[in-house]
Amino acid sequence: MTFPLADLISGAVAQGAFSVGDRDVRLDAAAFEALAGETEADLRRLKAAPGEAVAIRIRNAPADLAAYYAAWRLGLAVTPIHVSSPKPAVDRIVARVSARIVVTDGRARRVSRAEPRLHEPDTGLIIFTSGSTGTPKGVLLGQKEFAGKLRVLTQRLALTPADHSVMPLQLTFVFGIWVSLVSILSGARLTLVPRFSPAAMDEAVRDGATVATAVPTMFRTMLSDASAYPAPLRVWITGGEPLGAALGRRVAAASPQAAIVDMYGSTETGSCDFCFDSAETPDGFGTIGRATAGVTFRIARADGSSAPLGEEGELQIRTPFGMSGYLDSPDQTAAAFQDDYYRTGDLGRERRGGIVELTGRIKDVISRGANKVAPLELDHLFEGHPAVEAALSAGAPDERLGQAIHLFVRLKDGARVTSDELKAWAAERVERFKVPDHIHVVDAIPTGSTGKGDRTAIVRLLDAARTVDPAVA
Repeated sequence: MTFPLADLISGAVAQGAFSVGDRDVRLDAAAFEALAGETEADLRRLKAAPGEAVAIRIRNAPADLAAYYAAWRLGLAVTPIHVSSPKPAVDRIVARVSARIVVTDGRARRVSRAEPRLHEPDTGLIIFTSGSTGTPKGVLLGQKEFAGKLRVLTQRLALTPADHSVMPLQLTFVFGIWVSLVSILSGARLTLVPRFSPAAMDEAVRDGATVATAVPTMFRTMLSDASAYPAPLRVWITGGEPLGAALGRRVAAASPQAAIVDMYGSTETGSCDFCFDSAETPDGFGTIGRATAGVTFRIARADGSSAPLGEEGELQIRTPFGMSGYLDSPDQTAAAFQDDYYRTGDLGRERRGGIVELTGRIKDVISRGANKVAPLELDHLFEGHPAVEAALSAGAPDERLGQAIHLFVRLKDGARVTSDELKAWAAERVERFKVPDHIHVVDAIPTGSTGKGDRTAIVRLLDAARTVDPAVA
């Protein structure tokens, strides 16, 4: 019995062009195959059954990708868990998927004597979403569906054996997984960076990299340390959070020879449903580009009808590469779709030519004095200010307004600007009700576990400050 993801990787192994490494070790295709074989032998010895979940502890090492390959050859559902995760969190995830086996550094061990719980035999991945509120949801992705998405993305990115791809994103997230696998399928040299830093990226790029992946938060960090900014690249791949027009242009100016490929998607859709490529649409910064092959979409009004060009609504996606559902949660699965379209929760509008522009998040929309304000619009606005390095806004409870707009900004090195000056600058560019009520200059923008800006953290920080001093705005 063969499985689609395993078959794809097996084909790349047979070609023998790729290699996978980190700072300490590099495996050619034959060594990668041998390491996967050792992990597979462990799994067979522990009587891993097709359809059961296996947890893989991830540290962004070549052995992690070999373990994925070994598990998929046996038809196992991989649940990735980072090695830094605290034991209670690991135990919760292992219990939720009923994993009897955990793989660490390529070696498998039994953690439970229970009978195996069998998921759908084609399930290749069970990835838990970051879950900024409530319990994280386990997304079930099939081998067939994810293999289909990898074929689309391999063709779209068109990497070659001459490319050297640098990956600082964790292999616990679908973005890091698919870029790494596409690099392998393309026969490229792949370098995994266990822990992101500007210096680590610079070191990897100076080793001859042509392609590198980073989320916008990483771009901001690298741009703030120009001496360590890795410029000599052919392609930047980005995604995971919106790439604002101002930040996109800054990256383009710092790497003028590199195309910027911004991929938009979610774990639930198999990732990367839209693609913006600066080489094809140099004036398209601030958009997510066009739908990738096989994907259809609509901009939906509140009543479910399709919005015309230029009108804002919820971006909804239909794809053959998406999840089979949420683990043990049929109600949440049903609520995630409308007429077979996945409800992204993102607000957007369609431009001519099928290009889509995001305007915010439905659940993030701030209701200020009966006016609705999309915080993403404010983030992008203030990131265009010459003194601002990064910005993140959120609504917080306010007795008079219902919600007040709070904006956290991190300034560029050496820059000076007051909150009042920033408000005056904004008042010249947006409607008055969109100007933040409170602007906080901070050393760092709060981020969540995935490295994305965390709006809920703003509210928590303000609540904590009020507990100490009730006079805090």
